[in-house]
Amino acid sequence: MVPTPVPEQTGRYNYVDNDLILYSIGGGVAFELGGYDVSADLAAQLWQMKELTVRKDSPSERTKEDGGFIDEVPDTVEGPTGEPLEEARNFQSNNPGLPGYTLGGFMGSITLTLGVAFN
Repeated sequence: MVPTPVPEQTGRYNYVDNDLILYSIGGGVAFELGGYDVSADLAAQLWQMKELTVRKDSPSERTKEDGGFIDEVPDTVEGPTGEPLEEARNFQSNNPGLPGYTLGGFMGSITLTLGVAFN
């Protein structure tokens, strides 16, 4: 397993990174064909990105000094009237990571390499 070097995400920025596990297998053969040295290699990789949940607490729960998120442009207030919009609670169009997110998944690759040596 390769642990992420990214620290806990509590501020404005979203550094989307999590622990990875790499599974891989491969092999190859070499043979002669028509007077040429030929090689064929096949490899496969599967990256498992372990599920990670990031919570960014609202300012009412944590102070900015404690790593809480303080939004300079709150989206919970309607522009001209200044009235609160309850349906916009915790929606931050200028920071999609608030109040939190979950990420994880898999990525795979298969590689076939053919080689010919001309003598």
